Amino acid sequence: MGKTCFDCGKKLGWSDTNTEGKKLREFQSTVGISVDIIERMDEKDTLCLDCTKKIDVKYALEIYNSNQALLSPKDFQKLIQDKGNQYWVQEAIRLLKKESIDNSSTNSPIVNSNNSPISTTTVSSPSPSEPSQSPNLSNFTSAEQLRMMTKTLHDKTKSNWDKNGVVQYKDEALAILQRMWGQQVQFIVACAQLSKEGYRLMAIDEGKEGGQSSGGFVGGVNAYFYFQKMDYVR
Repeated sequence: MGKTCFDCGKKLGWSDTNTEGKKLREFQSTVGISVDIIERMDEKDTLCLDCTKKIDVKYALEIYNSNQALLSPKDFQKLIQDKGNQYWVQEAIRLLKKESIDNSSTNSPIVNSNNSPISTTTVSSPSPSEPSQSPNLSNFTSAEQLRMMTKTLHDKTKSNWDKNGVVQYKDEALAILQRMWGQQVQFIVACAQLSKEGYRLMAIDEGKEGGQSSGGFVGGVNAYFYFQKMDYVR
């Protein structure tokens, strides 16, 4: 027996494309939105392709920003240039242009020929294929976009966070080390490698003082050392 679309009630054949509630809930969690119809669905309830597309178009800008934050520049460009995604990508671009017009007095994001937001003060946007330049350095991130990133990148960032290790966190722009008691050599090795990769120490969050000498290092026991890749520093 076939399924029925939870929204429009359309009878679905076995070959009809549909999306189950479980997957839709994962989708809205990743994007950082709350869709009433999805909230009312059980895991096994389904939406037909047309009803799923209506949600994609309604939240096109959120989907666009979420994917831009989560994906590498190369994968993001591949996603938004996919012909099968144009129904929501074009809506996102329309909204970005409208946002740019509404905020013309500020450095609001617009889109270039590659459908990628760039600053209104930028003449040209660097190609994602150019490894020598940071692809997002010229992009302006609005407060709303930044708030969205804090939601969508939460799980990904947390999975790379090691609060009990010398290497607390590391990505292409930022590295955080902790000078832990009894692991001085490990700390030195990590610092040396970060320096070779082009990271520079930007700040030290002093930890609580230990009962013994800190061995000549600035920063108390358990102090946090924040390094930043120079490619991302203007």
